[in-house]
Amino acid sequence: MMNKHAAQVDVVWLVKWFLEFAGEAGEVVPVRVRQQKTKDVKVIKYYSRENYTMLPANFTRDVIYDEMHTYVDQIRLRVCEPARSTMRKLLSLH
Repeated sequence: MMNKHAAQVDVVWLVKWFLEFAGEAGEVVPVRVRQQKTKDVKVIKYYSRENYTMLPANFTRDVIYDEMHTYVDQIRLRVCEPARSTMRKLLSLH
């Protein structure tokens, strides 16, 4: 259950903003490979055909939050901003 402030956050807007931000700052990578070792030490590779947006390493959660906060301040958007920890939780759900 979310607290009252978190419940007022416009999650649709937050996800839309994050996807636009990631599209501008990140790099789209079309294939992702994941390796898994089995019990008999064989390596199995799994391939995914989805597009993934990779952000530079210097974009920590705090930097992303600061970018969102700056964006809201610059355009004087009337939106209920999430707390840092709430933003991380909300974005991880979507």
